Amino acid sequence: MLIVETCFQYFYQEKEITFIHKGKSLIFSLDDIDHIERYMSYNQAVNRAFVGPWEGYNYSYIHLKNGRVLTVTSLLVPNLRLPIQSDKIIIKKGFLWLAKT
Repeated sequence: MLIVETCFQYFYQEKEITFIHKGKSLIFSLDDIDHIERYMSYNQAVNRAFVGPWEGYNYSYIHLKNGRVLTVTSLLVPNLRLPIQSDKIIIKKGFLWLAKT
């Protein structure tokens, strides 16, 4: 039996995302996203080679219009690139960021 603790699925044709965490699922469309904050290393943000292996770690906060905020780390989705308007994506560059839930 396979137990899935957290799952992130993007359905391209429907432009819909299903986010499952601890048995609870949330389904929303790209239009429901207010903005996304992406935290990554300087090198990753400008698409350069990594100096250390930890530079590949990144995370994003997906802010929905209803006030909910979802945390998605690169351990679940290696590079969150959703087809939304670029002005809705805020990129924050730094050294070592750790996601807070």
